[in-house]
Amino acid sequence: MGRIRLVVITGGPGTGKTATLQELSAMGFRTVPEAARAVIEQEQGKPGGRLPWTDRDAYQRLVLKRQLKSLKGLSGTVFLDRAPHDALAYYRVQGLRPPPDLLESMSGIAYSAVFLLDRLRGYRKDRQRKEDAKAAAEIHKALARVYEELGYRPVRVPVMDPRKRAILIAEKAGLRPPLPPI
Repeated sequence: MGRIRLVVITGGPGTGKTATLQELSAMGFRTVPEAARAVIEQEQGKPGGRLPWTDRDAYQRLVLKRQLKSLKGLSGTVFLDRAPHDALAYYRVQGLRPPPDLLESMSGIAYSAVFLLDRLRGYRKDRQRKEDAKAAAEIHKALARVYEELGYRPVRVPVMDPRKRAILIAEKAGLRPPLPPI
């Protein structure tokens, strides 16, 4: 990786992370989309696919591998729709112990800021999001705890329009949208 500043946008399922990242991207910031949903979509098309409701450990490994790959070759400020360390919260909620090699692969990653999006009202399941509202709330709390235990102070982002959330995050991260090329 080149010189990079990673900014994490996290929160439980259904907190509006993807919509907020889309707004950050529209503002000209570099973003990395969520790996978990992409892995689920990919694995749902395979017989015996590794999914969070069939093989949690194998699924988490696929997500982490995809996240780590997406960080290669990046430079500058990059906003992440979830980050590799989110896996620790998922392992915890699922009552699983993270494998040592998974922990080792995350050891050199540091974030300049972590933003925790408040939960939206009206949580809904879909083809990739199968947790109920109670599980989503538990994941949300576990994410906050994991980042705090890692020494970060997640900045809470209240519920508001995704564009306003993106502006608030950029401001709190001390950033202005990149200037368009001349």
